[in-house]
Amino acid sequence: MQAHPLLPAALFVVLATGIALLAAYLYFEQHLALEPCRLCWWQRYAHMTALAAGVVAAGNLLHLQARTRLALVFLSIALIALLASTGLALWHVLTEAGVIPVLVCASPSLDLSQAGSAFADILERKPVRCDLAPWTFLGLSIAGWNLVYSACATAALAFLLLRTRRKAPLQEASEP
Repeated sequence: MQAHPLLPAALFVVLATGIALLAAYLYFEQHLALEPCRLCWWQRYAHMTALAAGVVAAGNLLHLQARTRLALVFLSIALIALLASTGLALWHVLTEAGVIPVLVCASPSLDLSQAGSAFADILERKPVRCDLAPWTFLGLSIAGWNLVYSACATAALAFLLLRTRRKAPLQEASEP
């Protein structure tokens, strides 16, 4: 079975979204010292799931026998994970805006560089709040940008997967 010509585009959407957002999260955490709250972590888990499913789908398409159906299953899993991330980002944005109350506990982060002081670090560290936006750009917080990016990626992947349900265009035989 030959792979549908739109599958590489779908793989690109999943892999580029996962890599870009996880790299951005690491940048904000490591270089700007912005610690993630629990909702931020949940959004990361959804993107990690989508990225892992995309890698497995790519592996199935690169296999010698081009396991297209299995790749479509994993791309569908990635779509569900991106949809979950979009929903979590919306929840986070609404929490930051004060529209809905904070429904999850804030998560303290740990510095495990010195294991002996880990317990003291737990007791002294203030938890990161989900209802405060520590960084904004053009009026949108990190969660807001995640909402925009995740929603666009989800829509693009859904469109591409729906298009793959149609038969691939026949390649016209060239006349000698």
